[in-house]
Amino acid sequence: MGGLILSVDIVFARGADDLDGLSEVIREYLSFTADQYREISSIEIDAEAYLKKTFSEIDSYYPPRGRFLLAREGQRLIGIGSLKPIRDETCEIKRMYVLPDQRGKGLGKMILVRLIDEAKEIGYAKVLLEAACFSTAALSLYRAMGFTDTDRHLEAETDEAFREYLVYMEMKI
Repeated sequence: MGGLILSVDIVFARGADDLDGLSEVIREYLSFTADQYREISSIEIDAEAYLKKTFSEIDSYYPPRGRFLLAREGQRLIGIGSLKPIRDETCEIKRMYVLPDQRGKGLGKMILVRLIDEAKEIGYAKVLLEAACFSTAALSLYRAMGFTDTDRHLEAETDEAFREYLVYMEMKI
């Protein structure tokens, strides 16, 4: 890994034109995640269903109550993260991912800080998230930023089969 990112833009996705490369990044995420789940369980991930779900609900990630952030180095999409409203004063961080060749450079933290700042600006009082137990670097980052473990929230979308492999977290802001 190594080296800090020198020139990265973190911008809001505002429409379909901004989402170039998103399918590829999500497929990369799914490939990584599927491999990890195969090592610890018999769970198979339906990548196409996941993609369809993301794009079918994409409007909920847009202002005024949501955000979809895209991290680009030049024209290359290298990371994503989003806020999804789930209650009046509560949102959830979703679709947080940094390409493997960009990890260790602080990009995940940059995206996370921006998402938390956006949540505050919108007026949320609490941010929820879920992360796979094997995502140790992400879990360390979330805890370092002030997230604490909590019970599964009612609006959690993840299939029941994944529950034992997930860590649910929250942060009051």
